[in-house]
Amino acid sequence: EYVPAMSGASHADYMLTRIDRQSLALPGYLYWDADPTHPNFFPYLFALYDELIGASSARYFCTLEDEWWHKPLGPVTTEQNGRLRRDIFYDIILKEHGYLNAKGARMIMFSDMIQRAHNGGKPFDNYLNAEKLPRDIVLAGWSGGEEAIRHFDRLGYRSQWGIFNYTAMGILDPSKLKDVRSFQGLGA
Repeated sequence: EYVPAMSGASHADYMLTRIDRQSLALPGYLYWDADPTHPNFFPYLFALYDELIGASSARYFCTLEDEWWHKPLGPVTTEQNGRLRRDIFYDIILKEHGYLNAKGARMIMFSDMIQRAHNGGKPFDNYLNAEKLPRDIVLAGWSGGEEAIRHFDRLGYRSQWGIFNYTAMGILDPSKLKDVRSFQGLGA
């Protein structure tokens, strides 16, 4: 089944090379990151989502969500505009989730930003969002192998797909995960 994918605030170089780079770039970061708090961010992002969903009639849509705040130009701060970055992340995921649900597409996202041992740890402690996000988001396992799959299952996520990232995820053996109700197999 075809699943369209479009990065949002991270890996946003596609967005920042096509429109006003200065206004949508995340302050203090390389062109890699867009500022999801900018008022023009969602109108542009959702126009792209609409185009991909309209062209494909997709039942699923992958927002990726990996490697937020990945290329700082100087000292890293845990706040932006007086808010914790992890709270901004949470709000953005909820907004994307709600938008995609309204379009009839189920959201998929990589798990790295909500994994404490990967990109969800210090200094942002974004792993705390794993306990608050909607459980119908499909998690595409980024790293941590079977232990990570079991962790998100215990948190109540209903669907997890193992992905191609063998260097970080390890080679998953689906036969060892038969007891994990949320694990639905491998994908690429």
